[in-house]
Amino acid sequence: MRFLADRQPGRPSVAGVLVTALVLAALMLTGCNSSDDEGVPGSFYLEATITVIDDRDGAAHSEVTTQVRWWSESRDRWRWEIDQSGADDSSGDGAFSLSDGEAVWFYSPQTNSYQRSEPFPLPETFVATPFPASVLFGPANQATLDDLAAEFLSRADDVVLAGTDEVLGVEAALLDYRPTWRSSSSTATLDASGSQTGTVDEDDSGGVGRMWVDEDRMFILRHEIDGDSNMQYVLVEVTRVDFDTAFDDDRFEFAPPDGATEDQSSGGTNSSGSGSSS
Repeated sequence: MRFLADRQPGRPSVAGVLVTALVLAALMLTGCNSSDDEGVPGSFYLEATITVIDDRDGAAHSEVTTQVRWWSESRDRWRWEIDQSGADDSSGDGAFSLSDGEAVWFYSPQTNSYQRSEPFPLPETFVATPFPASVLFGPANQATLDDLAAEFLSRADDVVLAGTDEVLGVEAALLDYRPTWRSSSSTATLDASGSQTGTVDEDDSGGVGRMWVDEDRMFILRHEIDGDSNMQYVLVEVTRVDFDTAFDDDRFEFAPPDGATEDQSSGGTNSSGSGSSS
């Protein structure tokens, strides 16, 4: 188990962070409003690093690092660009997705193909587009820290405010929660002759998580997850963020790379997800 430098409890773990899906899944959502409203980040540009370490025996990749660039102008106009290292020879470098206000586009460099889908409707309470990862970062889509804590408490046993820490020049609130994963299994019971007589159900859980939250904009600047016995560790660090940013129109216009072909296998629909922590 890896320990945080400033606390004894560890960090949260996502049970089953799918690294390939993290960078290539086309989870298309929308949202973002004026920063005049409480808990709303407004338009922004950010850069983030996602590190996934998997210490389990037989893990496909022991460590994968993903670089994210994220532009968000409004509810219907956003763009993600993704580079990945450490996965395999066919990395995710150059993958991108965007919403131009009428459609959502996703480009995969592995196949040099793209897909078009309809925008996915967000809950009315969402104010910005969640990035398609199992670990929530960027816009919290909650108005207050209490609301964010309540959201995590709906699936965690314990959520506590653990003080503050400075991140990117901001005094961020520390929100800790546990567990970050749960599992259940059934074991057969046998009699003296070896015949099955029934089953015993066993539940297990573990892992701890911490978020660094800019309360003024309800923006998550860092999110750390340690699965402990789950043996998976995830760290998302926002390394740069610019708020109230103006973008050129072509930032959200889809232009297929040279030679790219359209993949219509999705049938015009898209996978969907909230982008929040499992």
